[in-house]
Amino acid sequence: MARGAAWGLASGFAFAVFTLINRRFAPRVPPVLLAAGENSIAAAALAPFLSAAALDLEVRDLAILAGLGLGCTALAHFLFMQGLARVRAHIAAVIATLEPVYGIACAALVLNEIPGPRALAGGALMIGAAAYASLERKR
Repeated sequence: MARGAAWGLASGFAFAVFTLINRRFAPRVPPVLLAAGENSIAAAALAPFLSAAALDLEVRDLAILAGLGLGCTALAHFLFMQGLARVRAHIAAVIATLEPVYGIACAALVLNEIPGPRALAGGALMIGAAAYASLERKR
């Protein structure tokens, strides 16, 4: 549990740093270039963790992974970069922070996977923290 919390904190910190960097460059650099650069850095950083099993995939599996990578990661990242040119980094971060909540809601609606009490409590904490951060910002 402590290792998971540490990875979560590291991930949140990295996301905050990238959001600030993106906010700075978004008005001057095309979002496609920003997203491609960051995704390339992520791919290089994750390459050492690639297992031999991942290299033994069928064509169907590769097509699904490519679709997920392009649609759910690259497109979402591109749209996020586009948004940073138009909204403050704080608003973008709050919206992005709620992504797991959207995922839980979509899984419930589309896949009929009803979240358990822990997932609901986590989602409530995320929504509460986002609301608090938004209200604090307005003051």
